[in-house]
Amino acid sequence: MCGIFGIIGAEFSNEDINAMSESIEHRGKDFFGIEKFGDKFLAHRRLGIVDISDNANQPMFSHNGRYCVVYNGEIYNYLELKKEVESHSNFVPYGENKWKTTSDTEILLEAFSLWGVNFVHKLNGMFAVAIYDKESQTTYLFRDRLGEKPLFYYHKNDVFAFASEIKALKANKTISKDWNFDNQAFSEFLYLGYIPAPRTVYEDVKKFPAASYGILKNGKLKIEKYWSALDSLKAETFSDEKNVVEKLEDILLKSVELRLPKEVSFGTFLSGGIDSSLITAMVQKLSATTIDTYTLGFAEKSFVNEMPWAKKISQHLGTNHHEVIVSETDILDLIPKLTSIYDEPFGDSSALPTIIVSELVSKNHKVALAGDGGDELFFGYGSYIWAQRLSNPLLRTFSNPISTLLSFGGNRYKRVSKLLKYDDINRIKSHIFSQEQYCFAIKDLEKIINSNVYKPIGFDEDISTAIRKLSVVEKQAHFDLQYYLTDDLLVKVDRASMYNTLEVRTPMLDHNLVEYALNIDQSLKLKNGEAKYVLKQVLYKYVPAELYDRPKWGFGAPLSKWMKTILKDYFEDLLFTENSIINKTEVEKLYKKYLSGYDYLYNRLWLISRINEFLELNK
Repeated sequence: MCGIFGIIGAEFSNEDINAMSESIEHRGKDFFGIEKFGDKFLAHRRLGIVDISDNANQPMFSHNGRYCVVYNGEIYNYLELKKEVESHSNFVPYGENKWKTTSDTEILLEAFSLWGVNFVHKLNGMFAVAIYDKESQTTYLFRDRLGEKPLFYYHKNDVFAFASEIKALKANKTISKDWNFDNQAFSEFLYLGYIPAPRTVYEDVKKFPAASYGILKNGKLKIEKYWSALDSLKAETFSDEKNVVEKLEDILLKSVELRLPKEVSFGTFLSGGIDSSLITAMVQKLSATTIDTYTLGFAEKSFVNEMPWAKKISQHLGTNHHEVIVSETDILDLIPKLTSIYDEPFGDSSALPTIIVSELVSKNHKVALAGDGGDELFFGYGSYIWAQRLSNPLLRTFSNPISTLLSFGGNRYKRVSKLLKYDDINRIKSHIFSQEQYCFAIKDLEKIINSNVYKPIGFDEDISTAIRKLSVVEKQAHFDLQYYLTDDLLVKVDRASMYNTLEVRTPMLDHNLVEYALNIDQSLKLKNGEAKYVLKQVLYKYVPAELYDRPKWGFGAPLSKWMKTILKDYFEDLLFTENSIINKTEVEKLYKKYLSGYDYLYNRLWLISRINEFLELNK
């Protein structure tokens, strides 16, 4: 786990380069390396996980000296790939021992030397890779299938720059001096709570797409997709429950085993939910020693915590359990740091507890395993129930009058009223997501954003496949897999953990498991209204079912109450600042409704505060 950056096509001062390096030092404090090639350079900040010796530092050259790599992430199947490389007729060993390190970086680079861009199909891992070919003066970029590892780029006036975080690009004042905001990003942020790829808050900076590689030659960048979740679909789904449970357990065990570090200590996030409990159970089964587990709760007594459940699960599994209680002071200290940690407006308030629990884990370990991906693959969100409901022709026909009627009810009914009221059937997936997350509806965006800068949302949510017809629930889940998981959840975890110099590994996002899960019949995921049914059947082999006989709770914070109490002054200062993007008059109306009892509006105000704080810090 590391941080990478580089520039192609222009020479920059040591001051610019040092500023870029220092800006992402948190991603790797073990070593900083840089390699220059005239008007090009590749740079790397290292957090040593695999082969922690100096021999494995980056940038690293291939055995033949032609290729140079900087890379962020982990290749979990590197030992298997090593054997395949060694057996290739064109493999040129590095001396008597064949290899100069025991790192995955060297194997990755030699695999590229043998197979070129097609080597990426052989990788099982999370990665953002940059390789420079000295002979052809070509630069190659690669990003993992689900977008676990971040990669941003700037491409203007024949200058190309890339980095693990936007802050590294911004630290180079020669590049960033003329950056403008992308106004469309503000619309999409208020609608979703995050900015979907390839857009960022800056016009001149893009997110490099997941599951893609790029070839930069003579100043021109060509990006190609090498994997798609839809391409893994089969004509017939797997519907035999017994076989599916056995196969799913086998794939997941292999995925967990691949992700267990061999040279550094590790722990797991244990929230007490289905996904983290299953991952923890499998880690403990495969580990030769008692593992450390970590759970977070809130001092707020009226807020439901899963800490007692997590403790019971830990006791059943026999883990060494650690708990941290988040206080009001913790939150007050942390919220002002969010913008600098995430580089652009980021609306997921669960980033707060994620940062805090990551700090706790990082005091003892370099690596943690987490359960991300289970909800998207096994229908764990309430939005999937709404996708089914809104596909009912009768409800669709009478949605507007029902919506009007419900709008006169309490907060819960008002929220349902918003869900039922949609104008564009082609935006139904994002609409359901938006309103489930308490974000702004499309029709509200033009009011809250000043008319002279407003731009309508523009991302593509069309989902079609020739191999088999997808249900509305499958389409809703694919939308989450493509956007919410990649551009919100994985961003949240990456920045929160790397801010604390911690690597997080996610076994449920192994592409082999993802491809299998996408072909499990819907009836085994959502059975008689029970979400994650088949995943639970695997879990119950490890943990008693009675420990999960409770409603699903998210990993959020009691933000709505805090905004009326301990954070009230802080938020009022932010909400009513003057700027060119947000319509202050509309904010004042919204805030009055919130204070009068419309509690569900809290997240809309939170999103506005994120934009306002970002603008204040970037004047």
